[in-house]
Amino acid sequence: MRLGKLALAVIVSALLSACATSYVDGAIESKAYATAFYSVSMYHNPAPADQVKKAAQRIKEAAGPNFQNEFLAQTLSPLNQIGESETYFLNRRLYLDRAKETGLLSEAGAEKVELALGRQIASNIVLQKDVSDRVKRAYPKLPELVAEAKNVEFQHALDGKLKAFADYVGVYRSVKAESPEKAQMLLPQLRIQASKLLAEDKGSSALNTVMGAYSDTKDAELRALVVKHFQSPSLSREQLTAYGKDEFSKTIVAEMQRRETKLRVTSESDDPFVDELATELPKSNEWISIDDEAKRTLTLSRLRFSEREGAPAVQTQTVSQLDFATLLFIPRNASVLFDYTTTKYDLNWSMNVRDSQSRKAKVIAGKRSAEKVECSNLRYRNVFGGEGTLDTVPPVVQEFCSRNNTVRFDAVREGAVREIAKEAADFVRSGDGG
Repeated sequence: MRLGKLALAVIVSALLSACATSYVDGAIESKAYATAFYSVSMYHNPAPADQVKKAAQRIKEAAGPNFQNEFLAQTLSPLNQIGESETYFLNRRLYLDRAKETGLLSEAGAEKVELALGRQIASNIVLQKDVSDRVKRAYPKLPELVAEAKNVEFQHALDGKLKAFADYVGVYRSVKAESPEKAQMLLPQLRIQASKLLAEDKGSSALNTVMGAYSDTKDAELRALVVKHFQSPSLSREQLTAYGKDEFSKTIVAEMQRRETKLRVTSESDDPFVDELATELPKSNEWISIDDEAKRTLTLSRLRFSEREGAPAVQTQTVSQLDFATLLFIPRNASVLFDYTTTKYDLNWSMNVRDSQSRKAKVIAGKRSAEKVECSNLRYRNVFGGEGTLDTVPPVVQEFCSRNNTVRFDAVREGAVREIAKEAADFVRSGDGG
């Protein structure tokens, strides 16, 4: 048993090695030397030393006498695309060390690569991005590069050249730790970028980021942007409630009161939907509540209403294609038949809704229909006209009878009520301006 496991491990290892070798050969053949070497320099799955040496030798032979310059150029090229993950930088560290050991990079070339990687990491630190201790230990020259990166990213922030608002906040925090006065110089740009972000993203994600910036700066203009964003219709009751703490509690309470709509639903006719709508309206819009004492009234007036369930129609269907299993249980040349009952349901409505506050009215109209199929009396009929029962249901019969057999006419009606309620709720809220 133990020998079997050992043999399997050897086979798997050989297969993986063959795959890796094949990939390296393909990359070298297409002159992607850095890519080929990177594939044997993965931090979490490093290739054996002999495989690394073989890859390096093949790269040298393929690239020719100028291999170091070619390899350096290919190595530096993708570093313009800044990486952020721990794995990215640890892989690059192993790649760099192995390239130097095998002679693919000269001392000067390796120093250029390490400097480029170190600057990326230093920028991430200044931007307050997550950089693990393991990455920091892998790049010992980081402390001096961080000081340089602070000046570079500070200037980028002043010039409005950073990619994301979170980057501006990161630079602000990094600079503030050493010089609160210098950090104040970033406030105008923070305000500009926060305003842009909130204009593009009306949801809670952008708001959370700007609130974080306000928490750091206590800037009155950032606070005003936050308060204004509380009025965004895309923020739900639950989200607003979560923001209603500390200094924003009164603001949130006022905003929620502004959004709240209390309604009394009445009918000028014997409207069959009036009670159901009163229940469904708050479900259609979380800011609407039904109150019999409310001053604002939504009045329904039926214009047309038709609800009709047709008479069941029974038909007999002969199964033309029978599966082999069914044929085994019926006489030779017998046919299989079943009855199916079709019932149709139609619902049409047209009503006028009038809002006492806006003094506007709207006609809400629509229709829904459904068809229910129920099967019965599955049987076979032999060539002499005799009939018998079947113990199993042929697949084609199962498919036909399962299509609409679960249709509930009550559910169709409930769907119509939801549709009317949604349209009525939107009409009411449009009168609120939200």
